[in-house]
Amino acid sequence: MQIRSIASNGLTALLTISCFLIPPGTSRKVFAGPILESNTVSDKSTDSVLKKDALGVSLRSNGMETRAEIWRDGVIRVTHRPVGLTPRISSLAVVAKPEKTPWTMKATSDAVLVTTRRVKVRIGKSDGSVGFFNLESHPILQEYEDGTWLSNVTVGSAKETVESGQKFRLQGDESIYGLGQHPNGTSLDYTGSNIRLLQENTKVGIPMVLSSKGYALFWDNPAVTNVDVGKIDPHAIQWRSEAGEGVEYYFFAGPEPDQAIAEYRWLTGSAPMFPLWAWGYWQSRERYKRQAEILDIAGEYRKRGSTSA
Repeated sequence: MQIRSIASNGLTALLTISCFLIPPGTSRKVFAGPILESNTVSDKSTDSVLKKDALGVSLRSNGMETRAEIWRDGVIRVTHRPVGLTPRISSLAVVAKPEKTPWTMKATSDAVLVTTRRVKVRIGKSDGSVGFFNLESHPILQEYEDGTWLSNVTVGSAKETVESGQKFRLQGDESIYGLGQHPNGTSLDYTGSNIRLLQENTKVGIPMVLSSKGYALFWDNPAVTNVDVGKIDPHAIQWRSEAGEGVEYYFFAGPEPDQAIAEYRWLTGSAPMFPLWAWGYWQSRERYKRQAEILDIAGEYRKRGSTSA
């Protein structure tokens, strides 16, 4: 984990160098240290604390708590948060609930391994980095070691919030699709692009990507978010949200794109079909300057015998 802070005398104490751009005018403070619970198991060799429950596992290390929850055989929820931070809001997008799913856990000297019937999840004990593998142990998607960035900041009216970022490995022959509607480019593949997820005229930000490798990822944070897909680093996908409660995302194993999309629809809900009365010809333009323009349009439809008017 990477943390920046400002000392009480106003001089910046740069603890580590982050690969993410920091918005001007933000304030930062150091996170509180680890808070240990009596029902956890401490691993002194890596200074980490491991906890297992019915839904998943949590690992505390270096002031950060990483949690992996098994929602389905191929749907894994991952969070990285400062130790001691209790989430105050629930997801605005997720409508599903975790299903009862069989899984196993194994702890080694350097990692925690969680296995379902479709995917293996590895959590590094030293830094909490998460990797996803198929049952043959071939990598699907991996976070970079020390690739999680968290900082307490003040952004706009949010007086106490967490700016967060995550860096994932991007394979050389991989294409990345999704992210909503961004008409500036000529390709549906965002590899080599930097996308700002912010609702604007002609632009729609949806924090979900689908890989040509068959997996998908949903970044569950509605804040303004930058997604760099191999532009800064051709071997990485980097997410950074201006506000929130830490890193939170859902991994969909696939391996077929249709399967990953189906799991995403299960998690966030299916879009309903339009009612029958809404089907037909739609007309839209940038704007009508005068009422007469609107009336003229309706009059022309009637003149031509259209039922639309």
